[in-house]
Amino acid sequence: MATSGEDTDRCTPQGVSYSTLPHMVNADGRYLHCKTWEPPGSKPRALLMIAHGLDEHIGWYDDFAQFLTGHNILVFSHDHIGHGQSEGERADVKDFNILVRDTLQHVDMIVEKYPDTPVYILGYSMGGPVSILAACERPQQFAGVLLIGPAIKPFPGEAPGWKVFLLKLVVPVVPWLALTSGDRSDLVGKDEETNRKIQEDPLCFHGGLKLRTAAQILTGMQKVQSQVDDIEWPFLVMHGEDDQVVNSEGSKILYEKARSLDKTMKTYPNCRHGLLKETKEDADKVKQDILEWLLARTEPM
Repeated sequence: MATSGEDTDRCTPQGVSYSTLPHMVNADGRYLHCKTWEPPGSKPRALLMIAHGLDEHIGWYDDFAQFLTGHNILVFSHDHIGHGQSEGERADVKDFNILVRDTLQHVDMIVEKYPDTPVYILGYSMGGPVSILAACERPQQFAGVLLIGPAIKPFPGEAPGWKVFLLKLVVPVVPWLALTSGDRSDLVGKDEETNRKIQEDPLCFHGGLKLRTAAQILTGMQKVQSQVDDIEWPFLVMHGEDDQVVNSEGSKILYEKARSLDKTMKTYPNCRHGLLKETKEDADKVKQDILEWLLARTEPM
């Protein structure tokens, strides 16, 4: 992770010098804010990359990451381009492949430091197809994939053929135009205090879903659906039964069609989209399920 003096003239969208922040420089020369949560000790039992969702940032995974480091699991992540403290126009996904490429670049950087340590990847919401496509591109690199409310299939009526056709025509003209209006943090979870913190978080994006971003996420979904029959790596997919943001049918399709011999699907009653942002009791259950899944597949150090 670069933090050298040569970066003093580059600042985050919030005006913070990258010389004071851990970061990586992607293949396009854009600066991405990174964070690594290292467990005490010399060698972790596993590495876990987190691919966050649309409009959020990696700061929301701090408690979860610290929970895992207590069990000797190293966690690392970065703010996607256009998110949090990374460069780029806010919540504007110009090319879904860039998200996958940047994720694999970050994995390479950490693996170089911790060779011969099993690597897992966890994707939430939009980070779901990012993680799936990264694992499909390098099936031998990842020991397993964990997914929380992954965006794999649109809700019925969200993306019929005629809408997709119009979307492709309009995106080049007005890519910034919002499909939705306002903040949807109330759909993340039942905990009102957490929802309030999301609404007040200046590092989250609170505008509507942009046309180009919607088109690129749809492209990511379509790529996942085209490759799901070939998936053989171990995975755990989790979905809230009251999720109104991402269609849980996508998780079911993944579970039913993937050829993986080691695959698990868990659904959580009375839970919404952001399982790790749910009420403490529900979020703790999700954390424990993730931990147990990881510990069952890794050797203690």
